[in-house]
Amino acid sequence: MMRTIDTPSRWRPWQGVILQAAALVMLLTAGRYLQMYLGFTGLIFSELLFLILAVVYTLVRRTPLKEVFPVRRIAFRDFWGTIFLWMGSIMFGFISIYLAAFLLPDTFTKIVGGLNSALSGGSPLVTFVTVAILAPICEEAIERGAVLSHFRPLKKDWMIMLIIGVFFGIMHTDPIRFMNTTIMGASCAYLMIKKDNILLPVLLHFTNNSISSLISLLGKSAVSTEATNESLKILTSGSNTLLMALGSAMIMFSLAPVFMALGVHLLMPKLAKDAPADEKKLRNRKIQRLYIIGTCGFGALLIGGFAVMLFSSAGAGPLVQGLS
Repeated sequence: MMRTIDTPSRWRPWQGVILQAAALVMLLTAGRYLQMYLGFTGLIFSELLFLILAVVYTLVRRTPLKEVFPVRRIAFRDFWGTIFLWMGSIMFGFISIYLAAFLLPDTFTKIVGGLNSALSGGSPLVTFVTVAILAPICEEAIERGAVLSHFRPLKKDWMIMLIIGVFFGIMHTDPIRFMNTTIMGASCAYLMIKKDNILLPVLLHFTNNSISSLISLLGKSAVSTEATNESLKILTSGSNTLLMALGSAMIMFSLAPVFMALGVHLLMPKLAKDAPADEKKLRNRKIQRLYIIGTCGFGALLIGGFAVMLFSSAGAGPLVQGLS
């Protein structure tokens, strides 16, 4: 169980739900208004609103900022554990996006097209700073800082991860990326729960957004909008194509569970050399179980990916389409 706030009576789970709802309302009202009338500048201000809300809320609750936003030096193992956890999370995220594209092809086309245009409002440098640096700091402050702090008294870590992950998915108001952002939110929550250092979820968030931003910016110079739209039409032209793409993604990213297992392993606290033999055996069993689960997940994705591709190539796509 993670560390609790020194003033737990002021930080109840039901209050966290209200704070999350308030952040969502703020995003859909003031945030949307700012982005609608100020464009990319409005996006910057809407991100800053999250940071302001998190800090002001904490001060109003008369709680030291260092309790809600703990900052510590990032250890070498924690750094690489975070990177491997991100690698596994982003791979699972890609699979979830292909699954969402299969289930909601029309929505997929609209949302991807909207994301491409949303990043075109500022200069490349401003876009990168906003998406890769400002967004992780502001969003982690409200989600893994202020909101998550309300759920610290819960005894089940997985429950906190699930709640905070779903909250993060809902905040993106995007059905195609809901599972993707939920996975990322849960991974960031895991880091906060286990290491109690807000710099680690910020690092994961930064890594994810910076690479996505760079790929998007490089793609603009290499691929025209017409070519991108044509690719989307091909991808969403039928359930056969979507099933094939989903199967390919499952095979391509089948190592996701292994990377996540490696990340969790690196994030586990090291035992002292003079630790009791029972503690060492228990830790070794946890590590072995971790990699067994990761290997089984790898096999399931690999075999499942080939099965989906065979199912698609056998002509099951039109059958699925006809039944929907």
